[in-house]
Amino acid sequence: FCGIDKTNVGFVATSSFVKDANLSPDDIPNSLSLFSATYVPLQPFMVILARRVGVKYFIGFQLMLWGGLCMCHAAIQGSGTLIALRVLIGAAEAGFTQIGMFYLSTLYPKYDVGIRMGMFTGMYSVAGAFAGVLAYGLLRVKSDVLHGWQVLFLVEGGITVFLGIISFFLLPKSLSKAWFLTEEERAHAIRRMELDLAGAQEEGDIDSTALSRRD
Repeated sequence: FCGIDKTNVGFVATSSFVKDANLSPDDIPNSLSLFSATYVPLQPFMVILARRVGVKYFIGFQLMLWGGLCMCHAAIQGSGTLIALRVLIGAAEAGFTQIGMFYLSTLYPKYDVGIRMGMFTGMYSVAGAFAGVLAYGLLRVKSDVLHGWQVLFLVEGGITVFLGIISFFLLPKSLSKAWFLTEEERAHAIRRMELDLAGAQEEGDIDSTALSRRD
């Protein structure tokens, strides 16, 4: 849904979105360019902030924030609102991939984390294939109150907000808090991470939110 919410404005451009929202043809490509103005430079700062706040909580907050901003796209009535929302959603999504990869590195040892990171970063390929099908269906929803493009933003953003809420309950803060493991399994998971990090500077800092100059 990160990939879907990032690209859905391109799909609604094929509908009556430009006319209904009082936009000019150049507004959508301009807004896509300005998305990167916050998305790219804020990435390292968001990763630092996630470390300080706690990755589990920060991921959930990010999901709810950009999902809510995606839903706000349904109220666009001019180029200024579109550009402002794309800049804000760029800031909200900044660092999500890097934060997710860091989170995985605290749960899996080196010999297991690679394939998880590959699956995680491969989400954009899945999103690219799925987003078009989802948009095709949502843009054809008939309503006396909403246009198809408004339905698309509300549904996709709403699902993202829902995922953010349940992530607070599903994602473990650390291996020692993994509710889906037995006590014996948690001990094994923690021990293998200790062995994996033996001799490394990060040993013993798996649950720490402290940041060093090296970080």
